[in-house]
Amino acid sequence: MDIRIKSSRFKSTVNTFKIPNVAFSAVNFRFHKKKAISLVRPKASADKESFLTKYLKPIQEVIVRGVSSSNFTETPFMDEGVSVNVVFDNTTDRECTVVTIEGKNSINLLVAITGAFLSFGLIVVSASIQSNDENIVNTFRVKTTDGHKIPEADWKNTRQHILSLLRRSNQSHQPAMYGIVAAAELERLRSRITPSNDSSEATHDKVDEDNKNKSKDDELSKRKSGSQDASDTTATLKHEVDSLEFTAAEMAAAAAELVAAEREIVALRSTSPLDERILTQKEGACAELRTILERNMSAMSAALSSRRRLISSIPAAAADAVLYIPAAAAAAVVPSPPLPAPPSAPSESAPSPPPSAPLTTPTIPTTTPTPQSPPQSQPPPTTITTTTTTTTTAAADAAAAAAADAVDKLLEPFKPAVVAQTSTGPGCGSGSEILLQAFNWESHKHQHYRTLTLRMKEIAVAGFTSIWLPPPSESVSPQGYLPKDLYCLDSAYGSESELRQLISLCHQLNVKAIADIVINHRCASHQGHDHKWNKFGGRLSWEASAICSNNPAFGGRGGAKQGDDYTAAPNIDHSQERIRKDLIEWLRFLRHAIGFDGWRFDFVRGYPGHYCREYIDATVPEMAFGEYWDSCEYNNGVLEYNQDRHRQRTVDWCDHTGGTAAAFDFTTKGILQEAVGRREYWRLVDGQGRPPGLMGMWSSRAITFIDNHDTGSTLGHWPYPVRHLQEGYAYLLTHPGTPCVFYDHF
Repeated sequence: MDIRIKSSRFKSTVNTFKIPNVAFSAVNFRFHKKKAISLVRPKASADKESFLTKYLKPIQEVIVRGVSSSNFTETPFMDEGVSVNVVFDNTTDRECTVVTIEGKNSINLLVAITGAFLSFGLIVVSASIQSNDENIVNTFRVKTTDGHKIPEADWKNTRQHILSLLRRSNQSHQPAMYGIVAAAELERLRSRITPSNDSSEATHDKVDEDNKNKSKDDELSKRKSGSQDASDTTATLKHEVDSLEFTAAEMAAAAAELVAAEREIVALRSTSPLDERILTQKEGACAELRTILERNMSAMSAALSSRRRLISSIPAAAADAVLYIPAAAAAAVVPSPPLPAPPSAPSESAPSPPPSAPLTTPTIPTTTPTPQSPPQSQPPPTTITTTTTTTTTAAADAAAAAAADAVDKLLEPFKPAVVAQTSTGPGCGSGSEILLQAFNWESHKHQHYRTLTLRMKEIAVAGFTSIWLPPPSESVSPQGYLPKDLYCLDSAYGSESELRQLISLCHQLNVKAIADIVINHRCASHQGHDHKWNKFGGRLSWEASAICSNNPAFGGRGGAKQGDDYTAAPNIDHSQERIRKDLIEWLRFLRHAIGFDGWRFDFVRGYPGHYCREYIDATVPEMAFGEYWDSCEYNNGVLEYNQDRHRQRTVDWCDHTGGTAAAFDFTTKGILQEAVGRREYWRLVDGQGRPPGLMGMWSSRAITFIDNHDTGSTLGHWPYPVRHLQEGYAYLLTHPGTPCVFYDHF
């Protein structure tokens, strides 16, 4: 029997336990909070439901699967050789047998299970996947070839067939030739790098206090004396080389598996008749292998960047030994007088500007230092002639210059981008703001202004200096993102009076109120003469001439759209001066009459940034930031290591506002959730040793976050892994930028 339990005592804890058909008196259910409850098994299993009700009182939710008599009398589903649990259900679906298969999170699991069904003469109607860091749950709706459910009598044979195929597929696949070598090399390196697990946790936790204090004293003595231990540098270099070697071995093994799979597909295509079912299975597995290789290539790119940064930070003497190879080699081969001092390696990157002055990034020097001339007192170099080689000082100088040029070219891609100098503006406010997004996608259902008014003291005591409120205007959609009459502030969140009361309380508590400004588009109140929705109501009674001309669904007769189209509503033409004046007057109304302190601009990819600057300059908010949501860089479904192009586009938008507006750091969100979700922490440093998101390029214009009403909440367009919330906020609150906490996480 498979019991899934959610306990009211342990928030967000869901565990699955198996009860085998053996004689024992109790089963211990251990939760991750290091507490336990005990479940006493009855001697007779006839009354299973009353058994659950009686003994699982602290349990909030119990899901029992596979409770038929046959399931209760058979052996446990967890096979010793395969960590996969198989459960059949003929009751919840009218047409199909629902088969739930849970196991370790393996990339080949879905493909292998689908192949097992097909090879057993079963048709997979649909499949869904739920996964976390360790386990994956695949739910299949399956029919027989004649369109019926799987008979209960056939469940045992079907289960055994699936497990037998999975047992074979879980074995290491040894590709031919270099594939075997790559796999063996990877295992060798893994055993060398991974620490031994033989010792107990108590042994790992026990530390000799005298040795620890001695180590601290030695380290302090080294720092005070200003000396640097060459052995430490050597150890660091060795660790970097080992990591690089291990990453290279992983990449080689992944490449070998992919090549072997591709060869199998080529061979399969040459057979006649072609088995389309097997071909589909092989191509699916091949796609997964390509994803693995892409991920390993990203890790390799990060390892190489780390190696280059380390080399550039080595002290001068060590750097000479590493970088000044050609002249040293020549000196070792042919006797010669002392050579000129080698040129210093070019600086890898310019120092980052302080947060208060993000626009003064120094220009990166591009010239190579000229080698020093030999001292005048030194005797002229002696020319040594052999049958093959003549070494002169000029030749050594040329070799040194060539080496310096080579190093400079090698480091060129890793030099920081120079941010154009722009004017200052409100952006992230004082620089010490902590922002709370004070709503989610469902907040409109609960008289939200009143709710926030009751919670404002709690919010202020928690340390938030600003709250981001939902769109204030009347809207076609209750969430507020399809605004209608901009001046009507009676919305699904509450009345204008309740909004004023909330903002007044914010000011009493020294908390800024930020309005969500939706001005890329606006919904009309009436149909025009062309029977299209293009006549606006309220104080801003625009017509079709206010709508962009390339918005044909709404009969726009204004200028051409200057940004991304928003198809759900008429796109407003910001190029018209009268439209901008109307919007400025409305923003001033919100600023002075209602009391808002700043703006969050929605969908800023829909209109140029210089219009945002005009709106900001005319209304003088204390904070202003935009939602420039652009897709990160992916390759074969794998997030690329280098996201410079992605964050540069956000920097460009901030620059187009004249630096008056900040922007949400979507780059950091994408990288951070990939890093913690897959334990790929090498992603958290870019090729120049900086944070890899917008915060690493222009921290005073970066609003950092891990989720919002679009990416998380009930929409879940791009959710952050819930299991890693504490890691995520620890990262945001200890790094540059202005952190924004999502309402669901407060």
